[in-house]
Amino acid sequence: MRIFIAGFLLLVAGRGVFAQFDSARWEFRKEVEGVRVYVSEQDALKRVRLRATVDGSIPQIVALLDSVRHYPEWVYRTTESRMLDRASDTLIYYTRTDFPWPLQDRDFVIHSWTERVNDSLVISRSRSREPFRHSPVNDAVRVRLFESDWLLRPLADGRTEVDYYLRTDPAGNIPTWIVNVALDRGPLKLVAAFRERLQRQYSDTP
Repeated sequence: MRIFIAGFLLLVAGRGVFAQFDSARWEFRKEVEGVRVYVSEQDALKRVRLRATVDGSIPQIVALLDSVRHYPEWVYRTTESRMLDRASDTLIYYTRTDFPWPLQDRDFVIHSWTERVNDSLVISRSRSREPFRHSPVNDAVRVRLFESDWLLRPLADGRTEVDYYLRTDPAGNIPTWIVNVALDRGPLKLVAAFRERLQRQYSDTP
């Protein structure tokens, strides 16, 4: 499990995540099957935040998030995902997302790492990577802005409180309103599939 522990540096990083969450003006929009959805529209592109409780421990969740090659089985509209490099506690991977015709698919090069801030908070973070050492394929558009965080807090009953944050710009000539509509749907489908996958994968775990 890729848990990066570095004392003061992790504390600073954790504060940075909290600042990112707290600085946004979050507006509660809806609750769907126990998933609370918040959005922030302080700039042109929405930021999305989802909160839910899942049946699984933090090590199980981190292991699932680490399993890059299985992303097409549960990550919304992901058709390809493969590891490129593992540098210390950072994963670098390639992933491709199916976009409906006539739009071109999007692809990403992501670096991802996990930080344990303290006994009650673990953060799994993913960011688009620069420089882009891996060129986009001919029929896909490279996404240059992708940010996501999974804030994980253990609960007394063995479950985990998940706070998921997403901000992305799919690039290319797509109207902002279409991007924002997709952000209304995609993250909810992602979290639903994540919960189902986690339960199915560990349902037999004592």
